[in-house]
Amino acid sequence: LEDQLRQMCKEIDANQSGCISSDELSAYVKKGKLKGFLMTLGLHIKDPDLFFSILQTKKNCQGEPDGNVSVETFIQECMKLRGTATNLDLQVLTLKVNNSVDRQRLWEYRQRQYHMESKELLDELVRASRGVSVTQDKFPV
Repeated sequence: LEDQLRQMCKEIDANQSGCISSDELSAYVKKGKLKGFLMTLGLHIKDPDLFFSILQTKKNCQGEPDGNVSVETFIQECMKLRGTATNLDLQVLTLKVNNSVDRQRLWEYRQRQYHMESKELLDELVRASRGVSVTQDKFPV
């Protein structure tokens, strides 16, 4: 199957650059060959643009415009994505999403703390510039 996919990639890569662009993939999908073949791999591609955007996050081609995917990356990722997701795959994904959400919440909390501390210091500076006494613990000498 990998050899067949490699041969198909040669056809997709119309300019033979070693990279596949979104336009090349779309043009090939319109011919109707790719979806059927990918289905034999267990890849049911309903949205070719979304599929390509997933591949774009992997590696761009060197010397090629951003957004192109190397033929080798395309093949490797198709082979990795084939088949159905297992419960373990879904649990790993859930764990990664939860960790990401936790990191985001921590970042937001720290930003709020930083904002409040900055506001307090600014208020103290404004009071000091008006001649109001400033507490020494805020501005140690």
